[in-house]
Amino acid sequence: MRPEFIKPSLELSKLVSRYMILKNAENNSLLSNFIIPAGFVGIVFNLKKNKTPLKIEGNISLPDFFIATPNNKQIQIDTSFPFELFIVLCRASVFYPIFDLNPEDFYNDVIINHDIFEGYPMLKTLREIGYTRERIGFFENFILNSTPLRGYSSANFCIQNGMISKTLI
Repeated sequence: MRPEFIKPSLELSKLVSRYMILKNAENNSLLSNFIIPAGFVGIVFNLKKNKTPLKIEGNISLPDFFIATPNNKQIQIDTSFPFELFIVLCRASVFYPIFDLNPEDFYNDVIINHDIFEGYPMLKTLREIGYTRERIGFFENFILNSTPLRGYSSANFCIQNGMISKTLI
């Protein structure tokens, strides 16, 4: 199983490094040594509706939508059913301020269960869209129209020792 990587639009590239698609059409497969690259936050959507959830680190059930933190811990996903993951790899230095989250609140967490879409059924909508390019287009339009990304300037934030803070301008 090889991931497919897709670049974001120029407008969203401030936030999104790339999109990663992982599909497993076979049963009894193991996705191991899966890691969100350092400095990135992964917005992970499981697009397949399964009766049994994905599991990590032994027996921890994953929700169908979660945020993987950039903590350099491997996430091993054990599954006995087909799955399709749509993963948005975001720059941590932009993700936290854009969604008004404090990274210190999630310092020791592997995943975050937080509704960054403020009640919008993003997972349901992405599942209803059949093609990857259309999903990406919808996701990008949603982010551009519902977050302060258009006015975001990386000059307003800096990373020191892995922590994000506002700079004095």
